[in-house]
Amino acid sequence: MINKFKDLYNEQGISEGDIIYFEIPDFNGQTYCKLDKLDQENHIATVTCFSKKDDFEDHLTFSIALNVNKQNVFEYGVVSLGNFELGTHLAIIGDILVNDEIASIIEPLIVYDPDKVASNKISIFNGKLYVVSDLNLQVLSTPSNLENFGTLTIGNNSTKEIDTSREYDKIEFEKNNGTLEIDVSNGDVVLAIKEFINNGNNNTIKLYSNYDEERFVVLYLEGANNIAKNHFSIEAEKSKDNIKLLIYSDKEIELEFKNNSRFENTYFFIPNGTLILKNAGQVNNLDYYSIGGSVVAKEIVVQNNAKVKHILPPNEFIEYINQFVKTKYEELGLVDSIQLLGWSK
Repeated sequence: MINKFKDLYNEQGISEGDIIYFEIPDFNGQTYCKLDKLDQENHIATVTCFSKKDDFEDHLTFSIALNVNKQNVFEYGVVSLGNFELGTHLAIIGDILVNDEIASIIEPLIVYDPDKVASNKISIFNGKLYVVSDLNLQVLSTPSNLENFGTLTIGNNSTKEIDTSREYDKIEFEKNNGTLEIDVSNGDVVLAIKEFINNGNNNTIKLYSNYDEERFVVLYLEGANNIAKNHFSIEAEKSKDNIKLLIYSDKEIELEFKNNSRFENTYFFIPNGTLILKNAGQVNNLDYYSIGGSVVAKEIVVQNNAKVKHILPPNEFIEYINQFVKTKYEELGLVDSIQLLGWSK
């Protein structure tokens, strides 16, 4: 009964007090289970299952642990809270999470594991579409008590370095081929930027550390303008997998990345904002992606082609950024398996 309950729960969804009816082979009586209590936080359910036939009636009450598959938004490649606008080619290497309203729109456009990235479709490789009824995601806090360093200008063919947490009124790439190095050798770095401007091409933010331990960078954007023109990139100069970057904002900002812009180990959280991806290049090369990490946005717009490759962040990164953003959504999600904790008559 309990395994059947799990299958029907995933298919139909269920709340406390709901009853699910089902049939058992070679038993022509009535069988059903009632969800008495559901502990969303600890994923523990109390379920009473009944069997009735003529004058016979029996029931058992079970306490079961629900092993859910995902409840953190950065366990997905792409999470869209609102509009999802498709361009010529979109490839997602990983899973998508959307609410049920968007799902009805994009489901007919999805192609799973095609031989090559499909035109005017959403090509999903090594993943699938997940749907929840509610995605109440929000920014929990913005950086505070940081020393203000005014304006930082990165000139043509020049490099500037940041190695401590701080606030800027403005960071501006003035022209072309500029580099902003963020050195986390001495610890994690949090930056609050009131205005971010990119006026040129081939500009880069490099995440740098002299050591191999996990390091995190948090970039809070209060405002952004032309953040990525041509060939803008965020990359780790050394130890590519040990530095993770969160870019987040609670504002209605618009981030536009185009013409071979690339981001490594970058996690976007803009629940009120729009992410625009354009002209990623190398359509069918899945190793050449626009974003390696994860995207959470209210609206996602793809023009021409783009690729997002999901990179699962370490638990330490999630724990660190949860002081800034709410990455866990409330709905329980699908149940992969169950564990019987106890039963009584």
